Amino acid sequence: MTARAPARPIIAGLGRDPVGAALAAGVVAVASVAAMAMGPVAVAIPPAVAAALFLVRQPLALLTLYTYVGLFKEQPVVEAVPGDVTVLLGVLLCAVCAGRWLSGRVRGVPLGLAAPIAVIGVMLVVSLGWTPSPDYGGEKALHFFTLTLLAALAPFFLVKDERDLRRFFSWTLAIALITAVVTIANPPEGTGRLTIGDEGNTIGASRLLCTAAIILLVGALTDLYRTRGWAIVGALALIVVAAAIGSRGPILSFGLALAATGAIYLARVPRKLAPVALAVVAGAALIPFVSLPAGSAERLTHAARDPVGALEADPRYTAFGQAVDLIEKRPLIGVGAGGFQNVGMLTRPPEDYPHNMLLEVWAELGLVPLVVLAVSIGAVISRLARRAWALPRGPASSLVYILAGVFLFNLFAALLSGDLNDNRTYWGSFGLAWLIVRYGVPRTSESGRA
Repeated sequence: MTARAPARPIIAGLGRDPVGAALAAGVVAVASVAAMAMGPVAVAIPPAVAAALFLVRQPLALLTLYTYVGLFKEQPVVEAVPGDVTVLLGVLLCAVCAGRWLSGRVRGVPLGLAAPIAVIGVMLVVSLGWTPSPDYGGEKALHFFTLTLLAALAPFFLVKDERDLRRFFSWTLAIALITAVVTIANPPEGTGRLTIGDEGNTIGASRLLCTAAIILLVGALTDLYRTRGWAIVGALALIVVAAAIGSRGPILSFGLALAATGAIYLARVPRKLAPVALAVVAGAALIPFVSLPAGSAERLTHAARDPVGALEADPRYTAFGQAVDLIEKRPLIGVGAGGFQNVGMLTRPPEDYPHNMLLEVWAELGLVPLVVLAVSIGAVISRLARRAWALPRGPASSLVYILAGVFLFNLFAALLSGDLNDNRTYWGSFGLAWLIVRYGVPRTSESGRA
C-alpha cells in the first residue's frame, strides 16, 4: 500500500511563522472589509491581496521593490493603485519589520551607521529654526525620518545570512531585467533617448541597470556564477540599455565603482589582473559597434570628448558652485534644512538641492554632520575590503565584493545627482554594508537558518 504524502499548506511556511501568519490574516481581513465597502472596485482586491501576501512571504523582494518602484509610477498597473505605491509598500515593509522585531529576529544597529543617521536627523529638525525654506525643510526632515530611515534600517530586520544576501541581489537583477524590457519595448517619441514612460526617471533607470551590471560583472570576476560568460554578456547588455538612456552620471559612477571594486579584489587576488585587463580591452573595442539613440549618443560622446566642457554646461555645475557659496557663508551650522532651495530657484532650471549629497549636508546642516557622515563612509569601505579579504574564496566573499561594488556605485551616484532622500538606494546599501561589516555573512544551514 502506497503511503500518502501529507497535504501541504496553501501558503507554505505560514504555519511555522506565527507572526507572518498574523500579518497575512490581517491583510485578508482588511481586504474583506474593503471589498464589502467598495463594491465593483473590489474586483482589483484579490490580485492586490495576492501580491501583498507574496511580498510578506518574500520580504527581500518587498525591500527591493520598495527601493525601485518609483521608476514604474507611469506604468498603468502602478497608476491604478489607489495611493502612493511607495508609501503603501513602505507601510507593508514596516509591518514585516515589526513582525521580525516582535519575534526577536533583528540585529542591533552599529554605531557607525547610527551616528550619521542621528546627527543628520537632529540637525534636520534643529535647523528648521533658521532655514529660509521651512516648508521644504520640514518635508525633507519628515521624508528622512520615514522613507529614507526605513531603507537604511530594514536590512537589519530582513538579511540574516548568505542566502538572504544572495536573494536580495537576485531580486535586484530581476527588477533590472523588467526595467530593461519595459524601456526597450516602449521608447518615448521625439526624445532621442530611451526611458520608462514619457517623463520617466532616466537617472533612476540607469542607476538600476548599472547596479545590476555591477552585480553580474563582480559576480563573474569572483567566480560566484558558474556560467561566467552569460553573466558578462548580460552585464554588457544592461550597460548598452543604460547608455541608450543617455544619463551620464550613472555611467560615470559605474566606471568608478567597477574600477574601485576591481582594485580591492585584485589587491587580494593579483593573478586575476591579466583576465580583467583583457575583458576591459575587449569591452572598449566593442564600443564603436554599439548603436545608440541620437540624443543619448550625442550626450555621451560630448562627455567623453570634453568632460570639463560637459560639466560646465550642465546646470549641476552652477548648483555645485551655489552650494560652495553657502558653505563659505555658514560653514559650521549651515543655512538650514532645505535652505539651498532659496538660491537654487535662481538657476535655470530651478533646483531644490545641489545634486551632491556631501555638499548638501555641509551647506544645509553644517560641518559636524558632514564629518560624521564622511568618517562613517570611509570606515565602512575599509571594513568591507577587510571583510572580503578575510573570508576564504567562495560565495560569501563574492557577495561581499558585490556589496562593495554596489555601495561604491551608489555613493558615487549620490555625489552626482539627487538629494538626501532621493538617494534611497544609497542609504539602503549603506545600511546593508554596515550590517555585513558588523555581523559578517553567516552560512545558511541545511534547514534554511543561519
